[in-house]
This record gives sequence, structure tokens and C-alpha cells, in this order.
Amino acid sequence: MSEYAPKEASLEAYLIRKVCDLGGKCFKFESPGTAGMPDRLIVLPGGVVAFVELKRLGEMPSDLQAKRISDLHKLGANAYWASNKAQVDAAMCELEFVRDLFLSVP
Repeated sequence: MSEYAPKEASLEAYLIRKVCDLGGKCFKFESPGTAGMPDRLIVLPGGVVAFVELKRLGEMPSDLQAKRISDLHKLGANAYWASNKAQVDAAMCELEFVRDLFLSVP
């Protein structure tokens, strides 16, 4: 990857802003003893929880990271990876929809 590619940290800051805009919290996530887990945990109002793996622009998750995301999906969890703002926006749009569904239930 080019040394001029945006750092993962700038995408991380963008993700944090988007989560805060939805009224949520975005935590750094580590799972000792389980390599390849997504590096961010999102919690939104209504109890919506998601995992996000952030990559540098144009990078893909490793095979192990992709397997962990797939395993989370099989368990019914919200799990994503993103290497650009458009992918973050797509994930946030989906999570906003789920949040709104949960918040609309009496």
C-alpha cells in the first residue's frame, strides 16, 4: 500500500464521529486469546451492538479476520469491515435502520 494512503486512524476518527452522531459509543475492542477479531465495538441506543474491522484504504481483511466476521454473522451479530468512508457510511446506515426499529417498539 502506498505510504500516501490515509492511515487507519483517520478512518477510525470518522467512524467514531458517525457513531456519536447516532447517539452511540464506539469502543476499542480486544479479545485476548482470539486473534482476528474486529477492532471496534459499537453500541447504539436500543441495544444495537456491532463489530467493525477497519483497514487502510484499499486493504482487505486477512483471511482470519474475514472468518471471524463470518462467524459473527452466523451467530446473528452485526459485523462489518471498512477501508473507506463510503463503507463506514453504508454500515452506519444499516445500523441506524436497526436502531430505529428497536426504538420504535413499544
